[in-house]
Amino acid sequence: MAEQYQSALTWAKAHKKAFIEKLIADSGAEPQNSPSAIFMAGLPALAKRNYQKT
Repeated sequence: MAEQYQSALTWAKAHKKAFIEKLIADSGAEPQNSPSAIFMAGLPALAKRNYQKT
């Protein structure tokens, strides 16, 4: 089992750029002229109860 894992890991590291390009192409995402990022704070399933009254 460990041998299979190492083999898969070695393959993934060697082909990561092709894998990422295929993943993006299959998603139907449109290319952008400038980089973008999405940031999340906290755990997605955790209720956010912090608020401020103005």
